[in-house]
Amino acid sequence: MDQELDYQELTGTVETVIFKNEENGYTILRLRSDSGEIVTVLGCFPFAAPGESVIASGKWVNHSVHGRQFKAEYAQRFLPSSAPAIYQFLAGGSVKGVGPATASLIVDRFGDRTLEVILNNPQDLASVKGISSAKAQQISRNFRQQAGLRMLIEFVCSFGLRPILAMRAYKYYGDKALESLRENPYLLCSALVGGTFREADEMALGLGMGGSSKNRIGAAVLFELQHNTGNGHCFIPREKLAAVTAELISVTPEEADECIAELIEDNQLRYEEIAGVNACYLPELYDAETNAAACFARMSRRTFTDKLDTEKLLRKLEARQGIHYAPMQRQTLELALKNQLLVITGGPGTGKTTSIRAILPDRPRRQTHDRAHRSGGRDGPSSARREV
Repeated sequence: MDQELDYQELTGTVETVIFKNEENGYTILRLRSDSGEIVTVLGCFPFAAPGESVIASGKWVNHSVHGRQFKAEYAQRFLPSSAPAIYQFLAGGSVKGVGPATASLIVDRFGDRTLEVILNNPQDLASVKGISSAKAQQISRNFRQQAGLRMLIEFVCSFGLRPILAMRAYKYYGDKALESLRENPYLLCSALVGGTFREADEMALGLGMGGSSKNRIGAAVLFELQHNTGNGHCFIPREKLAAVTAELISVTPEEADECIAELIEDNQLRYEEIAGVNACYLPELYDAETNAAACFARMSRRTFTDKLDTEKLLRKLEARQGIHYAPMQRQTLELALKNQLLVITGGPGTGKTTSIRAILPDRPRRQTHDRAHRSGGRDGPSSARREV
């Protein structure tokens, strides 16, 4: 969090919302700063609306087209409290079902108490001309949803974390997101929310959770597996997984292994002995690997039965490419003409690319390696048959 030392603070009131993404909360707005300057602010401001107050922390940036802007990383937001500001807030479309005309009627009736009435006493809204009991309840539900997300964002940002994490958590956990994160902050680094282990750990330790809690160790185990997928590993041996987890969060390997066992039992990890190795997988990678193996096994049993004059076809390929195939290359091409699946191996300069280009003729070289890896049925050897 050292970079926060470089952040500056900007305080003001939202004037207009220029752009907003309903999915991730990304917003571009105009803010009237306390000094009276109109500033363009970029950041995660879900449900932002004119009239609300903002204290944003971030950096000034220069856009090549739009000029000087403030890029907010964190923000505190405050609902308007005066009747004029509340009207501006509601008239700007911040609450679904309330437009300028309805906003005027509601604020005229309840004044500074308007937002409190909408949130806690929706039945009173029905006394306003044009608002039925059903519509009053709907307006209140919409506002409560917004208020719940605002509380969640404030909670997440109070630990110096990104507001987008709150948006994602709310998307998957709904009204129970705040309660769920208080109970298990490590939900932040789940695949659903997409936070880092460090971010979740910061929240958990800030809430006073112990360094050896089951949730913390479990999250660290899953983090190590996810992190190592970036290094090309589908699994980690169980003993090594326990050791690296213990090193990461300063617990004992025995504590880590105990948690690994619980994750396996809960189906959050897949465990299988492979060639004498106790392999631990993330479920999605285990399924992908086993499905790919099953697919290759099926393909390896399929052969092409149509009768071909292979010698004639190979002579045509040699003439087209202007080369003479070595005996091993000719054998490779004969196998490609008869089988759906073919694995070609060999060191540099042994003729792999030449063979593949013969199997997949007239393909751009850049595509040849990719298509060969996929060995895709009728795009493979049979395609070479048709194109010869």
